Amino acid sequence: MFDHISIGVSDMARSRAFYDAVLATLGFERVMTFDAFAGYGTDDGYPRFCINPPLDKTKKAAPGLGTHICSQSPDRKSVQAFHAAALVNGAKRSEEHTSELQSLAYLVCRL
Repeated sequence: MFDHISIGVSDMARSRAFYDAVLATLGFERVMTFDAFAGYGTDDGYPRFCINPPLDKTKKAAPGLGTHICSQSPDRKSVQAFHAAALVNGAKRSEEHTSELQSLAYLVCRL
């Protein structure tokens, strides 16, 4: 349904390091890089998840009210690896969840 998703980040270097580590657990890698952009995809080389500075350059990026992005994973082990990599790279665990698997991966990232 979606071609790609882009989110705003305030610290591009820190965000690249975070998403390089976290998305690798789901089989994604950085497939496109510019000064103010990084795109992540799989072996087709197309960026499906992208990060860039906020469009309004006068404001820092912040988690959106009501924004919820969820991805599929091949198995429980990859969810656990995603969660562990996210915590090591600066995410905070959110207590809002509706299932055991969501409780593993439900994170708040302020990058």
